Amino acid sequence: MRELENFIEKTLIFCRGETIGLDHLPWEVRRHERDSTVALSLKAASRRLEEEYIRKALAATGGNRTQAARRLEISLRGLLYKMQEFGLE
Repeated sequence: MRELENFIEKTLIFCRGETIGLDHLPWEVRRHERDSTVALSLKAASRRLEEEYIRKALAATGGNRTQAARRLEISLRGLLYKMQEFGLE
């Protein structure tokens, strides 16, 4: 039961909208899907990981972009660019 509660809590952290999609699920759940369907593209994997970290940083800072950029150790401008690239605005 505790594992299910943790799973739901993590999912809610990643979900910013009204609908929970595959992208909102925790890494532990999504990695099995990724392993079986995605080619071994380092570029694609890097992009997914980058988006996931940005989502985590924004969730951890309550959406504060300046603080999220600091946690990610990138400039605010860089974060804003990446958010636009990933459609996270």
